[in-house]
Amino acid sequence: VTVVDPFIEECPYRWIKTWQEGKLSEAKVIILAMGLNSTSQRLLNYRFFENVHPELLLINPARGKLIEENALKDFLPGHPKAFAFLDTFEKEPFGSEWHHIPQ
Repeated sequence: VTVVDPFIEECPYRWIKTWQEGKLSEAKVIILAMGLNSTSQRLLNYRFFENVHPELLLINPARGKLIEENALKDFLPGHPKAFAFLDTFEKEPFGSEWHHIPQ
C-alpha cells in the first residue's frame, strides 16, 4: 500500500516520478482522494494509462476532472480485466458515451 499525502510529500509530483520509474504498473488498485487544482487536473491522462497495471481497479469518488475521460475510455476496452468506478465525471450528468464500455 502506498499513500501519497500532499501535506507530507510533494503531490502530485511524487506520482509523476513514480510513473517515470515504472512503479505505477505494480498498483492493481488506485483510489483517488484528492482535491482538484491546476496541478491535479487531468492527472490521470494518456501517459498515466500507458503505465498502469492491465488489471487496474480505479476508484474515483473525488473529482471528475482528475481523469482525462477520453484516455480512460480508450484504456478500458483494450483491458477487459480493468475496471473503473466513477462517482463523478468531467461533465455532469454523464452521457451515453459511457454505455458501450462494460467495465
